[in-house]
Amino acid sequence: GTLTIQNDDTQGYVTIADAAMAEGSSGANTNLAFTVSLKDASGNNLNAPTGGVQVTATPSDSSPQSATGTTQACSSASSTRDYTTTAITVTIPAGSSSATASVPVCGDTVAESNETFRVTLTAPTNNALLGVPGNASTGTIAVGTIRNDDTSLTVAVKGGTDRKSTRLNSSHVSESRMPSSA
Repeated sequence: GTLTIQNDDTQGYVTIADAAMAEGSSGANTNLAFTVSLKDASGNNLNAPTGGVQVTATPSDSSPQSATGTTQACSSASSTRDYTTTAITVTIPAGSSSATASVPVCGDTVAESNETFRVTLTAPTNNALLGVPGNASTGTIAVGTIRNDDTSLTVAVKGGTDRKSTRLNSSHVSESRMPSSA
């Protein structure tokens, strides 16, 4: 007789979804969580095989309103940096269909526009492919949005011939003398 082995293995496709969060205060190191998923050819969740599936998620600057990345930890980064650019190895464990890629966001107290960066997936393991069937580039890049949670208010006070401007930011107040107006 003839022995037939039927292939019941399903090809997995790894994708990443956009994510957003409030920025946080100076010195804060909060993770922005991106969901990395394993799907079948129809877009349904697929449980990772024995050994799981690993993929590399690499954060980088994007535009417009680009956030600025740093290779340092947020606690040691300069206040002008918004997130860390260190590549992350994400593992979808065997029997699971998703995992989280956590990118540290460096908080500040500067009122600014919302900022974005991107996270790109590469190097999947265990025979998984990137993206969606028929379009490998779709789903391999996610946008992270850091929402501004700081406010700024400038108040001008006129008293006689002396004017003073007071700038209020979420964590401090600064004052400056303004030229007198006649």
